[in-house]
Amino acid sequence: MSEERSDRRSYRQVLPTLRRLLRLLIPYRSRMLLSLFLTGIAAVVPLATPRLIGIAVDQWNNGKFPESLLFPAIGILVVEVVSLILRHFKEYHSQTLVERMVFDLRCMLFARVDRLPASFYEKSPTGKLATRILDESRSVELHFLGVLSALVVAPVSLLGIVIVLSIIDWQLVLWAMLPVPLLYLLIALSARSIRRVGRLVRDRSESLSSTLHEQVGGIRTIQLLGGEEAEEHRFAGRAADYRSARREMANVTSWYYPALGLFMGMGTVIVLLYAVWSGSGREMTGGDIVSFIVYLGYLYGPLVSLSGANHALQEMALSAERIFEILDEQLPSEGSADVATDKTPEIECRGVSFAYHSGRDILKNISLTVRPGERIGIAGPTGAGKTTLARLLVRLYDPSEGRALLDGKELREYRLASLRKAVTLVDQEGFLFGLSIRENIRFGDPRAGEEDIRRIMALVRLEEVVRRHPAGMDAEIGERGVRLSAGERQRLSLARALLRDPRILVLDEATSALDIGLEREILSGIMAEKPERTTIVISHRPSALELCAKVYRLQDGGLAPD
Repeated sequence: MSEERSDRRSYRQVLPTLRRLLRLLIPYRSRMLLSLFLTGIAAVVPLATPRLIGIAVDQWNNGKFPESLLFPAIGILVVEVVSLILRHFKEYHSQTLVERMVFDLRCMLFARVDRLPASFYEKSPTGKLATRILDESRSVELHFLGVLSALVVAPVSLLGIVIVLSIIDWQLVLWAMLPVPLLYLLIALSARSIRRVGRLVRDRSESLSSTLHEQVGGIRTIQLLGGEEAEEHRFAGRAADYRSARREMANVTSWYYPALGLFMGMGTVIVLLYAVWSGSGREMTGGDIVSFIVYLGYLYGPLVSLSGANHALQEMALSAERIFEILDEQLPSEGSADVATDKTPEIECRGVSFAYHSGRDILKNISLTVRPGERIGIAGPTGAGKTTLARLLVRLYDPSEGRALLDGKELREYRLASLRKAVTLVDQEGFLFGLSIRENIRFGDPRAGEEDIRRIMALVRLEEVVRRHPAGMDAEIGERGVRLSAGERQRLSLARALLRDPRILVLDEATSALDIGLEREILSGIMAEKPERTTIVISHRPSALELCAKVYRLQDGGLAPD
């Protein structure tokens, strides 16, 4: 599909996108109707002002001064006060309504992101996701009110103004509307450019955000390897790309809005020339002429507002579409079965193969049975697929071929929450949150009591870490556990997993940062604490594998006893 056809298709999707956003307001429809009502009334009330000005001018011209000006003056004051009150309530209700919608949108978006499969994150940088959750939803919030207001206020105002102007002189109204086709031709021609450049701006913004997120996360590596200058150049390149896109958007809009003003001025000139040429101005009072000219400015205001809403609508639709792209991502399928909690299940792989990319199998026809309570080890060279196999057991991935079973049922027949409660994976780089030690451990089971937490801490030898901190269990560990050593982070990850009391524990290089003596001590304690628990140890270290009754070697995609 060519870019032109793609833009046309996208432009036709603007209204469906808007309708989809509006569906988020259904739970708040009573407040939305009130907001629309206030918006409509707030648009109509100010239309009385030009007529009151015209009355004042006629009174002045007729020599009825100053007492005759009192009524128009009081009328204008009342109109302005009422308009102020209406605008206040309209803005308050509209703003709270949109904030509620955006709050729901952000929560829906994060809830979706929170449940998407691992394959999604392989193609979606975290900086890009953060931009969509925060910035794109903010863009919807900023533009939605303007679009909604324009689509309600402008038609109501326009209808009211046309009626009033027609009462004064309907022929002048027809002449005043001559520039309108040119106005909307400009909107139609500019919409495609605004949309194309708007998408470019967002792509460059996401790229810049992803680069920044990556660089800040890897700042210590950058410093240790002397890569500051290279990374500064890389960031500057991304920033320059974004600046270039913003400049292109400025180029498009810098012609757009002045052109709107030109067409509005053309309408006023046409009306004045026609009035002079036809002599219709002689039939109007001075107040009528003043009212007509003021109303004429009001007439083009809604038209410009509608045309400005075009830009806002394109911006909002682009943001909403990027949000809906994530909301429309397919969640991993899951069954309705629960893993039995009164016994340790048997886990089995039957002819399992897996490929990240078509035609390049990482695992080839793997068959393995692990009986309840067994301790097995899996060894193999780097890149052999050990981590992939571990992730298949907790359904971060599904086999390309073959079946992964738990107690004779395929893993996909179980609810994911139940499966991952029964089978818990601890990997080499267990992610830690920038919270306290207690909060990170309790993440494994928020309902766990203090006694259980202390027991698990003793099992993984975390007490000494806690004792070193004045705040004890409440010590903050920093983002990703940056205030802890690599070994301390691994022990904290182990504690979190053990608090879940899994039936099957999969350790993927989970103790690689510990010294051999401490590793052996902790692994022996874990296995002795729950003899009925199945433990699968994936490691390069013979010292860790020696604790296992069976050891398998994974190499060239195949699995065989070592």
